[in-house]
Amino acid sequence: MLTALMGILALGASAQMLTSRTYTKAKNPTLWYARAGASFNNIAGLSSIEFDADGEKVSLGTKTGFVVDFGFQKAIGKSGLYWGMELGLGNRGFAVTEKIDESEIKASLLAWNLTYSPFTIGYKYSVTDKIKIDAHFGGYLSYDFAHSLSGKVDGHKIDDIDWDEFKDESGYEDFDGGIQLGIGMWYDRFNIDVTWQRGFGTMVNEIDGESTKTGCSSNLMLRLGIAF
Repeated sequence: MLTALMGILALGASAQMLTSRTYTKAKNPTLWYARAGASFNNIAGLSSIEFDADGEKVSLGTKTGFVVDFGFQKAIGKSGLYWGMELGLGNRGFAVTEKIDESEIKASLLAWNLTYSPFTIGYKYSVTDKIKIDAHFGGYLSYDFAHSLSGKVDGHKIDDIDWDEFKDESGYEDFDGGIQLGIGMWYDRFNIDVTWQRGFGTMVNEIDGESTKTGCSSNLMLRLGIAF
């Protein structure tokens, strides 16, 4: 009887420890997710661009692209804080417009890149058991592996735009890095997120007399996600 009683107590203690560990793990999980959506790409730091020595300037506009990324969030304690990483595929770029007399010239650049966010810190505020507000901040690195440079004059496509010439004249850099700020909402496993990226690498140099202004990437991403 004593042996049986000790066995029952041991099983009870083991079950309690297992329940406690399972509860702790459930309260501090690693959340894996995938997101996809649209990116609205522009340039920060410039109001116009000079493309050639003649000093012709064009006004800046937005070029729409896409973004797909995968990442994880790891809870820090039980306060709502977390840290995470992301790896993704997306775009950056810009559009420009110039009007000369009665003619209108339009051009756009869209680059495809790989992005990596090595560290993100965030905080989730629980509105209800299923609804959480998610604010986050971090840094990112990116590399452009393909480019699309196009132009039109009065609606007619320009066929002789040379990427290497544009890159030499503008000072464009394929490598970029910067900061990103975002806020989103989780409903159970589903997420909507708005994130702004500000790069520090050169996209376009504007030469104004003896001074040079640098234009950097500025992207607004609207993404839908799901945790798994």
